Amino acid sequence: MSQAVSLGHALDNGLDGLTRRFFADAIRVTSLPWWMSTLADSDLPGVEGPKVPSMRLATGYLDRVLTAVSHGPNLATDFVKVICGIAPPATLMRPGILIRVIRPRTAKPAP
Repeated sequence: MSQAVSLGHALDNGLDGLTRRFFADAIRVTSLPWWMSTLADSDLPGVEGPKVPSMRLATGYLDRVLTAVSHGPNLATDFVKVICGIAPPATLMRPGILIRVIRPRTAKPAP
């Protein structure tokens, strides 16, 4: 779901309390993609703050996704859809994608 859809849902219930309803729904829509976008920043020099296990796990998985993307256009398409907000981040955890990401690759990437 997008923020535009969230706004549409909030508007369906009138203008009274619109801001509260919209932002309550929008936070659910944007929190996971926002968290994913900040993962890479956490590894930059000078970035302070704790690195919790979930961040290390997610960063490691995304590194593997990026490696696997070079081996298949379908995975690359799914990845781009996720980072552009067209598909939910959970797309990258579907069984078919998960297998391609965690399986070691020995072949050279497709040209």
